[in-house]
Amino acid sequence: KRPVKGYAERATTKAVMQEVKGYAERAATKAVMQDVKGYAERAATKAVMQEVKGYAERAATKAVMQKVKGYAERAATKAVMQEVKGYAERATTKAVMQDVKGYAERAATKAVMQEVKGYAERAATKAVMQKVKGYAERAATKAVMQEVKGYAERAVTKAVMQKVKDSAERAATKAVMQEVKGYAERAATKAVMQEVKG
Repeated sequence: KRPVKGYAERATTKAVMQEVKGYAERAATKAVMQDVKGYAERAATKAVMQEVKGYAERAATKAVMQKVKGYAERAATKAVMQEVKGYAERATTKAVMQDVKGYAERAATKAVMQEVKGYAERAATKAVMQKVKGYAERAATKAVMQEVKGYAERAVTKAVMQKVKDSAERAATKAVMQEVKGYAERAATKAVMQEVKG
């Protein structure tokens, strides 16, 4: 009986231990899972926050860069325009001075000097302008040429439009006349056919 009792006790103990072990494992697993879940949530939150932060930083950077770019472009444009203006002024001055030098060498009369002075002030007189070549001429006359070009384009456009209008009117007249002629011919033919038939 002793061995039987011992076996039963051991069996009971084993069963209880299995159950305890199972419960303990489940409890431990649940605790670990809670811990893992918490950690995972924190990690995920951190990752999302990093991403959001990165996006916000990129968006902010983009906005700032756009603003900086706009400012830089305006500043660059202004600087370039100043430089171009300075260059044009220097080129024009150089051309005028060359012209002045030429006039002075050929005839240092008061009348010529007045004309040169007038050119320098207005950059316009025909006689002087014919002597100014290359870049200086283009720079000096760009504004005038733009204006002249605008006038010329409008004048040409007006002339072309008039010509187109005239052509269209002539074409329309011709088409109408063709149609009238065709109608008259058909009417005449019909009258003749009626007469022949009768």
